[in-house]
Amino acid sequence: MSDQADDAVLQALRAGDAEMFARIVTDWSPAMIGRARAHVSTRASAEDVVQDTWLAVIRGLDRFEARSTLRTWVFRILVNIAKTRGIREARVVPVASMDPDVEAGPTIDPARFRGPDDPWPRHWLDEGAPQPWPAST
Repeated sequence: MSDQADDAVLQALRAGDAEMFARIVTDWSPAMIGRARAHVSTRASAEDVVQDTWLAVIRGLDRFEARSTLRTWVFRILVNIAKTRGIREARVVPVASMDPDVEAGPTIDPARFRGPDDPWPRHWLDEGAPQPWPAST
């Protein structure tokens, strides 16, 4: 994008042009997801990072000083958010990995669900469905 085009996009965004915003979100988000994946563990987390980045861009647009291109600024915000999220994710330990002697399996007994030949596969069986807790007295 040329400097003039970058200025035009910036002016449109600052003027609240929703179509311009939608266009750059559509154009830039796939690359942003790919860049975020370098720092976070899942695609879903990368998508959250991209969403958080766009919110930060909206909030910070008036403070953007144009010392770099708009795209560079947006991607710098993305990388900062992704690195922070990635560090936080690295601190989370899955419950299943806490006790190596316990084999990780389903949380709920699969026998409580309808089988693949049932008209409603993977739905609760009547006798296996969760029940309300008794009222405390």
